[in-house]
Amino acid sequence: MPSGTDELVTSSSFGNSYVTPLGIEIRDFICRNQKGSREVIVDTLCQRGYTLGDITEELDRQCYCSTMRFVPSDSMFFACPVGVHSWGDICSRIYDQESMIAGKIHWRGSRIAIDVYRSDFQFSKLRKEVKSQGLHTAPVMRWTGRYQKEGALQCLDRLTGVMPFISHRSKGDLQSVIEIVTDVVSRKSRRVKWAWLITHPVTQLILTPSRKAVMKKLFLLSNGPVEWKGTLVSLCELTMHTHLSREEVKDAVLYLEGEGIIREVNKDLTPTGLGYTLLRSAFKSTPLITFAIIRRGEREYQLEISSPSSLNPEIRDTCREHKGSALSEYKTPTIFPLCRKSHILDVMDRIIRVWTDTSDIGIDFKKK
Repeated sequence: MPSGTDELVTSSSFGNSYVTPLGIEIRDFICRNQKGSREVIVDTLCQRGYTLGDITEELDRQCYCSTMRFVPSDSMFFACPVGVHSWGDICSRIYDQESMIAGKIHWRGSRIAIDVYRSDFQFSKLRKEVKSQGLHTAPVMRWTGRYQKEGALQCLDRLTGVMPFISHRSKGDLQSVIEIVTDVVSRKSRRVKWAWLITHPVTQLILTPSRKAVMKKLFLLSNGPVEWKGTLVSLCELTMHTHLSREEVKDAVLYLEGEGIIREVNKDLTPTGLGYTLLRSAFKSTPLITFAIIRRGEREYQLEISSPSSLNPEIRDTCREHKGSALSEYKTPTIFPLCRKSHILDVMDRIIRVWTDTSDIGIDFKKK
């Protein structure tokens, strides 16, 4: 538990990422066993028909994805908490992928920006509706558009209405996830070995002042992961720029590596892709939410709103007032189970009002 000067920081966000059958095998192995030697993992995967080149590339990618960290001196991989949670999240959502949309709503000046995350599970009917609502393709794997307040809610209304209902409620496992992903990949180009899906990664950190200083300075100096053309940062640079002792910096680095937030590359340091995505904005409240909507029946939906520590307190209160509950270990996401579409739109309306501080925007969805 954190002491008086420490911060307990929970960061989470809906997003999308791609997975491969090989990556799924690695995630499952390391999350079940918590650790494994490079030799054992490579031998196991070679016996399952994967090539050494593909295995080597995917092992490095799983370190970038915060699934695990590599300790060169022991030639061992160790599971990271954020990676264990992410694998569980993939399993729990795999059967919902076809019935789900997820995205980000961001207040920008006088307009509402909506991002809808793309995945390989979405039906053509949704893609057609996306275009009819004026959303356009943007990197990476998303559709985006800007609206007045009325238009934003109407867009969500139309997209939610075309979502299919697929009757699946069970949680997936290694075999089912591989089967589903392999089926999706088989319908794509022969050169493509991956499938994009919706995810909700979560990390929870106990940040001492030194850990926080090291993390923020590494993010600043690196300008992102090396895979994003970021700059590698040395231990000496961190010591110089944080004005901490070398031992304090090393202790902070060890903790952040163990949590999957940063990693070592060629004896220097870089943020992981997931660590940087989750934590670069963790210390400021910005006017945005990320969300997912899942169709559970002919007229029943489930709304989920990611609830990191940085979430606006008024939005958190609004979610509670509208019967949202956060029952997971990390208290994110906030879930509104088995509700009508009108309730989802009412929640979104109230959230937008928190940002805009306006009265009723004049749209009645109650009859829908």
